Amino acid sequence: MISNYLGLISSFLSNRPRMLMDEIKNKSKDLGVTLPKPLVEFYEFLGGNDEVLSSYYEFIRIEDISFYRNALLFCYGHQRESLIGITLDDMNNNDDPPVSKTFKGYDKWYFESNTASSFLVNMACWQVVNALPGVSRLLIEEKTLREKINTYLNPIRQDKSIFLGYDLLSYINQEKNILACYLRESEEFYVASTDDSFLDAFEKETGFELDWL
Repeated sequence: MISNYLGLISSFLSNRPRMLMDEIKNKSKDLGVTLPKPLVEFYEFLGGNDEVLSSYYEFIRIEDISFYRNALLFCYGHQRESLIGITLDDMNNNDDPPVSKTFKGYDKWYFESNTASSFLVNMACWQVVNALPGVSRLLIEEKTLREKINTYLNPIRQDKSIFLGYDLLSYINQEKNILACYLRESEEFYVASTDDSFLDAFEKETGFELDWL
């Protein structure tokens, strides 16, 4: 379902241990539910890399995933200000269920993303961006960004269910060694690479003035 996109994203990592499917299947058996395929693929590609799992959001290790308030809890928001999961009602007869969010002390789960595919592809990109050695940032309006990077960066997935299904846009240029995420609410564009020299080249070619982090 999303393995091709996770493969592209994880190619930027020097440490790429793949989880054994037996570990994931055993967890599914312990929980007594069939884990959504996008979640299985996310953990297969990135579940063995603790640095990526906790680089910004805190994805729970596969063995510690559990139920919380009638939902499958698999992630904490930044600094654990929120809890992210898939409600059991949404998981029923749905291969690609929506993702929901709640807060400690709240009983209700709130909508977070149209599909698990959208959430996990974009969050995989965001987690890897924050784990790479070279990271920079730029404040820019979305319309201006799209115009300027149109020929330089490609959306990680053209499918609108992925590209528009979450409030974060993910871009890639493997040849130029650039992985990037745009946060629509704050209008922040994060550009990352395995080496600062690629960020220098990106800055020169696009005319952007990047702030190194």
